Amino acid sequence: MKITERTLLHTYTYLLNLPPFLKWGLFPADVIIFKNKTPIDRIGHFISFSDGRCEIAISHKRISYINNLIETMAHEMCHLATDLNYPSEKKEHGFHFNNYAKKVSIEMGFDPLYF
Repeated sequence: MKITERTLLHTYTYLLNLPPFLKWGLFPADVIIFKNKTPIDRIGHFISFSDGRCEIAISHKRISYINNLIETMAHEMCHLATDLNYPSEKKEHGFHFNNYAKKVSIEMGFDPLYF
């Protein structure tokens, strides 16, 4: 599977319209910057900029299956939800992130230990 910025936008939009994301008040896809490149040590990352914009990046070199893309995007969307609702949480995988991740894992059938 070829991962492009357009693929990422559509994956985000798909997930945004499913529970539990549906109720979280996340940004619409058109205000997020999507990139298909990440630092070498990451599969995906979320960045929040001081001007209110944010970026979700997923590596086109480290993901080749749709299930991995969906799970990685869901993970990054948990970071977005944490940033929006608990901006003072400094730990990358802190308490609130883990609560969102647990909800997603239960709802979508992901392995919570891997997610």
